[in-house]
Amino acid sequence: MPSNLYEQDRRAYLQAMGVDVWTRRKPLALAGQIRCLFPDPADAQQAQAQLQHAATPEQAEAVQAQVGNSSEQSLTQMAEVNTEAPAAKVEVPEVPAPEGYSYDDRPAFRIWFYAFGPHLFIDTVPLLLDPRGRNELKRLVMNMSIALGHENRMPELFQNLDWPVFDHPRIRQSSADAREFMEQKLAVVFTNHPEIEKVFVMGSEAARYCGGVTEFELGKELSINDRPAALIAAGSEMLQLKELKRQSWPVMQKLKAK
Repeated sequence: MPSNLYEQDRRAYLQAMGVDVWTRRKPLALAGQIRCLFPDPADAQQAQAQLQHAATPEQAEAVQAQVGNSSEQSLTQMAEVNTEAPAAKVEVPEVPAPEGYSYDDRPAFRIWFYAFGPHLFIDTVPLLLDPRGRNELKRLVMNMSIALGHENRMPELFQNLDWPVFDHPRIRQSSADAREFMEQKLAVVFTNHPEIEKVFVMGSEAARYCGGVTEFELGKELSINDRPAALIAAGSEMLQLKELKRQSWPVMQKLKAK
């Protein structure tokens, strides 16, 4: 496999971890020519062929000595380059925080959006969730939609949203930013799916950032983009405590009847 493919994988991994990748565009002024410490494959094959055709032990030792001298020369050149010009210290300026913003105010949450016909489910989902847990949550919401009269098991809309959106410490992503972002997100959802009439807000994080509710109260009614909405338990909470599922069902029926 070409070495440039390995380099592309390395860059992809670094960028996924948030590490900036820098590539020089022209020769560096203080950089010296460094030979590779490992022999070229062609040279190694040539040396191997010479060893096989060596008629006497003395000739074999001469070939091995030549390979060893080449490696020592490379090491010497490496040491000379490293000690000749020490790396210059680069001063990185401190980027001040935006005025009136604290980096401590950065919530972390995950929300899933499901649209089943006239019903929109906004569920607060745990950040750490294995594939089995994800499937159980999706199956739960699908069964709830069927119980409400939706015939199609597959949602017309399913979207995942993780906050903070950008994994960078210098980008402001406060609670107020999350609330504003969710308002814009919901506006797009309702524009693309005008058939949505009722909204079920599941869990405290969905209630806070999608409904503007600071204190979660199961059964509380509110309005989201001029559509009636109600607070019910998060799907993960229903799976853990069946009582929450029984308490949420009458709330759903009441909102559906409106």
